[in-house]
Amino acid sequence: MEQFQTITACAFLIKDGKLLLAKRAATKTFLPNKYGLIGDYAGFGTSGSVSG
Repeated sequence: MEQFQTITACAFLIKDGKLLLAKRAATKTFLPNKYGLIGDYAGFGTSGSVSG
């Protein structure tokens, strides 16, 4: 069984008591048109972003 590692990071951006959220595109298959924290992930050994 092949194992892999994924590294994830998220940010809470707060200014003047307001939290910045990003709205996901309507074309996304996972949680379309939903709001969430800004973040990204990369698989172990990759050289850049692999999120989609």
